[in-house]
Amino acid sequence: MSTEEKLVNAAIELMSKNGYHRTTVADIVKAAGVAQGTFYLYYDSKKNLFLSLMERFYSLLQDALLGVGWDIESIASQEEIAQKIRLVIQNILLVYQDNAILARIFLREAMGLEPDFAELWDSIIERLAAFAALIMDQSIERGLLPPQNSQIVAHCVVGMIERVAYYWLFQENEFKFEEVVDALARFELF
Repeated sequence: MSTEEKLVNAAIELMSKNGYHRTTVADIVKAAGVAQGTFYLYYDSKKNLFLSLMERFYSLLQDALLGVGWDIESIASQEEIAQKIRLVIQNILLVYQDNAILARIFLREAMGLEPDFAELWDSIIERLAAFAALIMDQSIERGLLPPQNSQIVAHCVVGMIERVAYYWLFQENEFKFEEVVDALARFELF
């Protein structure tokens, strides 16, 4: 494991236990087993490390969205678009599940910590919603989805997935992964 990975893993673990403000750079380097100065070879501050973690999480979400291959011209039916949507939901929920500790930090703490964190999270949501709206517009144009305000629906979809992921991962419930995916996929757009 690289030094940077050790720092990132230590930060995630400590912030998940102690919160952002109660985790110090000294705590992070101690847990990572590196010298204090080593931290600053990779990050200017704890805040920059946190912003980097948020961008990494966004990259994973973006890959989940783009990874299904959105060549709208090759999609011939509503059934095919529904399958793509289900696959995107599944991929995004897997990102949340596979990165639950990181997701928990962002969904529970990031909004109230620093204005920069809230701005970046809003930017992440906006970028995901903009892409979803583009896909919807292209699908509407081809008659694969009914006419609708894609901007509003895209924000509803992204917000719904984010909220359901939070509820599914962090509240006491017995929902199974496939049950969550199926419920979201049936609800969205159709």
